[in-house]
Amino acid sequence: IDITTIPDNYGPETPDVFFLLKDGNNVLYTSITQESDPPLVWTFNLVLDSTKSYTIEVWDDDSPITANDELGTVTIPGTGTGTVIGTVPGERSRS
Repeated sequence: IDITTIPDNYGPETPDVFFLLKDGNNVLYTSITQESDPPLVWTFNLVLDSTKSYTIEVWDDDSPITANDELGTVTIPGTGTGTVIGTVPGERSRS
């Protein structure tokens, strides 16, 4: 997973970014948090079901002080390897 930029509507602080790989409501993988400016890169190996689609939710880790901020979601296919390019809008809500 590569994050090359974060929209400037996020705010003046650099977000501490992590992501969740999900199959519906099931979290399959939670990344470590990276506390630096993009580009950010995570490498991992998972076998995905080629008949399903998955979501990657990108978050700013604000715990334990406040709730985490969702930066956006990208949908990816479970087929093969390769590149999927998506754009997340920046901070949308608190959860």
